[in-house]
Amino acid sequence: MRIFKWSKFSDWERTVRGLMGNYLDDDVVAAVRNDSPNRIFSDDLSWLNTAVSKVHRIRLPDSSQLLTRKLLEYYSHVAAFHGCRPTSTDAYSQHGLQACNPAKLVELALEIFGDTPRVRGEIERLSDARSGLSYENHNRDKVFFTLTQEELVESCGHTCFTEASIFCVSQMASDRAGN
Repeated sequence: MRIFKWSKFSDWERTVRGLMGNYLDDDVVAAVRNDSPNRIFSDDLSWLNTAVSKVHRIRLPDSSQLLTRKLLEYYSHVAAFHGCRPTSTDAYSQHGLQACNPAKLVELALEIFGDTPRVRGEIERLSDARSGLSYENHNRDKVFFTLTQEELVESCGHTCFTEASIFCVSQMASDRAGN
């Protein structure tokens, strides 16, 4: 079993460079460092494509696809973190992590806060795509992870204390009630 752990850079850096062969050799790494791109994104490797093309004067296959394929071949698992506050940890044992189901969250919100016009109104506002920030559309059928505990706490800490949409319903209903 091989586990990819983002926090163990010294372990995976050698492995990834080996998996990528001359697409991530010392000359390419030096070119990336010398060109100092303003932003190097892990989910957009066009900066790597550019460096490889420049150094080796070849057209690089899509490095994102190549790296994904190589990582999947080499690693059997990825260590990741997910924050939420379930009503029961038994659900994890029985069903594992499940994708966001807005209908189930609505049921839970109504169960916790009561089926009142004010609560229904706040649920409707959360699902209103016209606002451009529809919680429902953004989260439907997704599970979010981060590769570090630090990011979980610093950027996703709200999920460690309560399910985000339930919290929003509660907060908005309280705010409108003047509490």
